[in-house]
Amino acid sequence: MPTGVVPTQTSSRQRSRAGACSWIVVAAALLGACAKSSPTPEAPPAPAATRDGRFIQDAEYLSSQLARLHPNLYFRTSSADFNRALEELKGKVPSLQDHEVVVGLMRLAALPGDAHTNILPPATFRRLPLALSRLAGGLYVTRAAPALASVLGARVVAIGETPIAEAEARVAGAIAHENDAWRDAQLPFFLSFGEILHAHGLVVDPALVPLWLEDASGARFRVDAPAAATTASQLELTATAGFALPLHRQRPQENYWLAELPDSGALYVQYNRCQQASETFTAFAARIFGALDSGRFSRLVVDVRENGGGDSRVDDPLVSGLESRAAWRTRGRVMVLTSGRTFSSGMWTADDLRKLGASLVGSPTGGKPNSYGNASEFFLANSGLRVQYSTRSYQLIPGSDPPWLGPELAVEPTIDDYREGRDPVLAAALQLR
Repeated sequence: MPTGVVPTQTSSRQRSRAGACSWIVVAAALLGACAKSSPTPEAPPAPAATRDGRFIQDAEYLSSQLARLHPNLYFRTSSADFNRALEELKGKVPSLQDHEVVVGLMRLAALPGDAHTNILPPATFRRLPLALSRLAGGLYVTRAAPALASVLGARVVAIGETPIAEAEARVAGAIAHENDAWRDAQLPFFLSFGEILHAHGLVVDPALVPLWLEDASGARFRVDAPAAATTASQLELTATAGFALPLHRQRPQENYWLAELPDSGALYVQYNRCQQASETFTAFAARIFGALDSGRFSRLVVDVRENGGGDSRVDDPLVSGLESRAAWRTRGRVMVLTSGRTFSSGMWTADDLRKLGASLVGSPTGGKPNSYGNASEFFLANSGLRVQYSTRSYQLIPGSDPPWLGPELAVEPTIDDYREGRDPVLAAALQLR
């Protein structure tokens, strides 16, 4: 996120002096570089003699450092409510298992309501042997271990005996979020951890998760999914069903890439991470504008649906290139594809392009235009948990405070779209005039 408040509109000149960080895609080195002006965390106390004492120390250190380092920790949750939650967690420590305390610390870090201030699930938590995706109608199994291939495409109805809507509501408190779009985009990830499910009273054993599912015919069935510290290779629904992956799911590991869309007159750019690659973004942008300036394309599609952020300066060449080409700032020429996973600097990219005349298509962004960011980090000495926190506030939309960037045209893919490799968001963007 920006290194300072953006007082008026955001231009590329302003952006060139602003860095950004995202909690999901930026390595610790970048986080440190991104927060050069951040206060230094205080040294933690010497470890207490007992297990309970050490966890209580971590809770107190978490609270004191967030209050000290965050520019405005109590902007949404009052200090009284935050401290009440802190004391409640400290009082419960003796009766909680270790992972339950960890989840309690995650919930405490999420309480302020700043998506860049959080504790993520630690590597010691066990994962389910499947992956969930949020599509129209709910959560669906889109990846699964070979032993669970029969559940691919099924909709999740309940976790244990708890209906899925209630299960999501319980777990949502562990997710630092500023809007429903980011919360809903992150829930499939958080629901995949046995310890998180157990800590919220959804399962008896974090190593074995009973799921109630519903198949395409409406029949319901139960599967007991074992959770493990390491995840083996999984089958993917689209490929298993015999269809080709849609364009936007073909190259997820690449930070950015482009392709021509046959018969549409469009150049497609997928921008997955605000990070430089082996080809610098300056060189990449030169290729984009070389193609656009050739006259062979009438449209540019920029896909930031999977962009969770990074350094906001990376895409300056794209923004400045469009600023200098008035013909490409007319309606219908640039389309930006967004989703609830469009966050941090990824959301900033969408906003910059929107301000240059682009139309947004898809679903609301997980990033909130006016919020806190420019993340830094510290660690809890006893548990080893990494804490990320915001160091600056910024405004992309002065005079208004929308929860997200909403699309001009809302499109929600279905499970059938996913199974058959269709991309209705891209299709809708190409039809928009």
